[in-house]
Formats: sequence, structure tokens, C-alpha cells
Amino acid sequence: MNDFETTNCLICESKEYFLYTKRGQFGIETNVGICKDCGFSFLNPRWTKKRYHHFYSQEYDTYYRPQVLASNHLDSKYSTVKTIIDRTPGWFDLKKPHISILDIGAGMGDSLIYLKEKINSQAQYYAIESSQHCIENIKRNGINVITNDVDGDWQIHNKEKFDFIVMRHVLEHFLNPADVLKKVREVLKPNGVLYIAVPNSKKPMKPLLAYYFRVVHVSYFSVISLKNLFSITGFKNLQMIEGDESDKNELFSFCIKADAKPFIADNMEWIQQKNIYDTCKKNEWYHAVKHYVTHVLLPYFKRWAA
Repeated sequence: MNDFETTNCLICESKEYFLYTKRGQFGIETNVGICKDCGFSFLNPRWTKKRYHHFYSQEYDTYYRPQVLASNHLDSKYSTVKTIIDRTPGWFDLKKPHISILDIGAGMGDSLIYLKEKINSQAQYYAIESSQHCIENIKRNGINVITNDVDGDWQIHNKEKFDFIVMRHVLEHFLNPADVLKKVREVLKPNGVLYIAVPNSKKPMKPLLAYYFRVVHVSYFSVISLKNLFSITGFKNLQMIEGDESDKNELFSFCIKADAKPFIADNMEWIQQKNIYDTCKKNEWYHAVKHYVTHVLLPYFKRWAA
């Protein structure tokens, strides 16, 4: 069975790309390419829709969200939504009565549950999530699950329904991010706000091959590529920030609806992106060991000591 498929650039549709590496996290084949026409990084070839659907519904939690399967799911699970709350003032009022909020890639629903219980009990909350385990928890907490497949036709019955939409570290997972954002535009109210946060390809976390490059991350966005994606899908960027005290390697933005515009071509952008990857790849083994000690061994011993 062939689990891979090829694709053109997901932003400018160019066929010209540079294959940077075939190595990724967990030793899984991860073909990271850089578009030579616009500088966007994406997987090519990549897993098929069928293979990704199986992974997200059956395997993803084991690899990337082991805490959702554990009994000691602690209060730290709310750190993500607290960061969103801290960033939102000036762009959207989360306490406004009777608003509708959608979280795409909601996980266990922790962000929506916190907003519902601590911030705004009068709002309506909705989720899109692929993990069956997470969906069950979301429903137990009285939150509506629209669909488990963002590539479906869920937007048809939700036109201009949502005041605030959250897409935190989920856009990079989609096979067709432009198609997803076009659907998001359809369901966002005229004065609604979209919040997006993604890993920043211009500030990748180390180690590059053993951690940053992942088969589940189909796209690797920079300020330029994310703005290009907003342009072609009909969004206006209100604010885009490359990291803050919560996450220095993150790129986040608040957007509103706008007219679609052509992307900005820059055939030198891919060289700059490659140079950044090359710099980060130096001392790969050192950073791999450091990451393992910091994020695996130390937390284990702290739990053991407790």
C-alpha cells in the first residue's frame, strides 16, 4: 500500500521545489521541501489523506498528546487558553455576551471548557476535532462538535455563524490549508476575528531533524508565507507577531475578512529559508541530546521524585 502522494506548492502551486531532507521526528519519513518560487516550506511527497486520517484518529494522541490518555491531566492544560486570553485584548472581547466561538483542532476541549467556566458562560462553544477520545471528552463537557474532518462540507450549514475562531498550531497540519481558510472565511461573521498561531519556520526549534520536522506538519510557515496565504484566501492581517514571552518560536496573528489578493512572489526567499535550516542543523546531535534530557529525562525524574 502506497501511503504517499506528491503535490505542488500549497500557496503558489509551483512545481519547482528543493527537497531539503527526508528525515523527521521519531524516524518517520518526512520529506521537507522548499518552494523555489515563493519560499514556502511543505512536505512533498507527503502522506495521503487516508493515512493522515487514520493517524489522527488512532495514533496522534499516543505520539503527541499522551497527557490526554493519562489520569494525571493537570491544570497546566489551561496554559494554552490563558496565553490566548492574554493576547486577545484590543482585538476581540471574549466576555461579550451571546457570542459564538469555534476552536478548530480543539484537542480535549480544554480551551473551550476554560472559557465556558471561567470567562464567558453566556457564549456558545463549538469544536472541530479528529481524535475520537478527545471528541468524547468535549461532548461530556457540553460543547458542540461540528465535525471530525475539516476537509468535509461543514461550512455549508454554518455560514457567518462564529464571532471568534481559534486555530492554534493546527493550520500546519492540513493537507490543503488554503481550502480550510476559505471555509473558515465562510463561517466567520462579517465583524468576526480569526486567531491563528503556528510554528515559525524562520525561528525553528532545535533539534531540526529529530524534533522540528514532523510528518504531521505538512506546512512550515514564515511571516511571508502566512501573509501570502491570508491574501489568497481573503483575510486581512491585523497583527502578526514573531513570538512573545509565552512562546519565542511561535508566529501568531489576528485576522478579519477582506478581499482576496494575489500572493507575492520572491524566488530568493527559498534560499534564505534554506540557510536558516542549515544553521539550525549544525550540532544536531548536541541539540537532540539536550532536548531529550530537558523534555524527557528531567520531567520523568521530577515525577518520580514527587
